[in-house]
Amino acid sequence: SLLLCVSESAGSLRPLGSMSLAARRMWPTPAALQEAGLPATVQRCLAALASGAAVQRADLVESLSSLLRAHGGASGRAVLVLEELPEIDPASLAVLAEVLMEPELDVLVLMTLPLDASVPAQLMPADQLHELYLPPLPMEDRMSVAQAVLSLPAGSEIAQRGRPELLDEVSPLLLLAVPLPSAAANCPIVAVAEFLTERVD
Repeated sequence: SLLLCVSESAGSLRPLGSMSLAARRMWPTPAALQEAGLPATVQRCLAALASGAAVQRADLVESLSSLLRAHGGASGRAVLVLEELPEIDPASLAVLAEVLMEPELDVLVLMTLPLDASVPAQLMPADQLHELYLPPLPMEDRMSVAQAVLSLPAGSEIAQRGRPELLDEVSPLLLLAVPLPSAAANCPIVAVAEFLTERVD
């Protein structure tokens, strides 16, 4: 089965920025993409997308459709996750909408969005939507989740130094780690976020 997650990217104003980030997360290296066993045309299109190169919309739609079809039917069911739907760039949403219009496509689409937002009709018809409301977690549970997700191993150098640190930088993005206050001395928490350092046209 296939799990493809599309979400906001630091360069969300760049066309297809969300799709590009999704491709890099799915296949972090060129070798990982080569090992996926995809058709050559699909592999070339996704490699260009992941690298930030320009791709033709029609080629990307066909490549994504082929990818989702290959992981449906007898081999399982493809799952497409759209995280924070309003934050995904319009070009990526347009491509996804065109892909999901394919009538024979067997894919489960999961979307997260705020209560005051709605799903665009061109992305998913209203009669195909099933809403699930998740109330906010109590503060104590939020802290437990944050500690489980963000905690570093005991003796973490970043947490011990107690100051923000640059983890990685690939222009125009940088990855910053910021130690956060924690009630548990043996459970340091560090927040990590991507930042856009220059304008992207």
